[in-house]
Amino acid sequence: MFSETFFVDFNRVKFLFQKGSDALDLLDRLSTNSVLELSEKGIKTTIVTDEKAKIIDVLNVWKINNNKLLLESNIENINKLISWINKFTIEEDSLIQKQEDFFKISIIGNDLNKLYEFIPLLKNTKKGNFIEFTISSKRFLIGKHELFNGLESIDFICLDGILSRERLKKMLFNIDIPEKTQEDFELFRIKNLIPKSGSEITDSYNPLDLGLERFIDFSKGCYVGQEVVARLDTYKKVQNIMHMIKVDDIDSNMRGTKITSSSGGYAIAISKKKFV
Repeated sequence: MFSETFFVDFNRVKFLFQKGSDALDLLDRLSTNSVLELSEKGIKTTIVTDEKAKIIDVLNVWKINNNKLLLESNIENINKLISWINKFTIEEDSLIQKQEDFFKISIIGNDLNKLYEFIPLLKNTKKGNFIEFTISSKRFLIGKHELFNGLESIDFICLDGILSRERLKKMLFNIDIPEKTQEDFELFRIKNLIPKSGSEITDSYNPLDLGLERFIDFSKGCYVGQEVVARLDTYKKVQNIMHMIKVDDIDSNMRGTKITSSSGGYAIAISKKKFV
């Protein structure tokens, strides 16, 4: 539990619509989590992997309805994700559309009373679900979900462009929820071991290397990369571990270690387990 409550503007998040009667089934066959079970107005994180179980993308799936999904990706991986989904779209009724003018802002922390006073419907919304809401005539999806390390968040998807993002920020300032700068959030992210696309979330690693087991359903049916993931897990063959270290402790002779992020004297390292 954190003593501070703040919001962060995830300005590198990018969005896709996946539409069609086969959209959910196709995504389920391409990713680690059981999205087929996702209810309408539900959110779930899943990981798209290649044949070697390397990460294509870690994405949040917002189910608008049975024929329309909002996929939350990022600027580093979105084009690779589109190409990968299209590669496996043969006769399926599934269409991918980029959505350029959506934005994401998330609140992290526990001091949410003023937010619930402003949006009463949100208080009883369960984790993994979202509502539709209008603020100053601008539309939003507001969901209770989590960051990639499991830390709970309240996520706002701004549906009406930059103006909706600015109105949301103004509202949050008015209820005394401050914005954490990108630099400060980077340090927060590193200290809390939250993997980031383009840094830790790359095709150099599989989900188990980054401790993302919570987004894998080990009992679900076949998906691309499943056999490798299952073998790594069953036989305890995961080779890497992600951990936080102090920059002052970094040694140029550290074997089998790659520094993937650093800020404010701290770093995320991914190391070969045999050297840790």
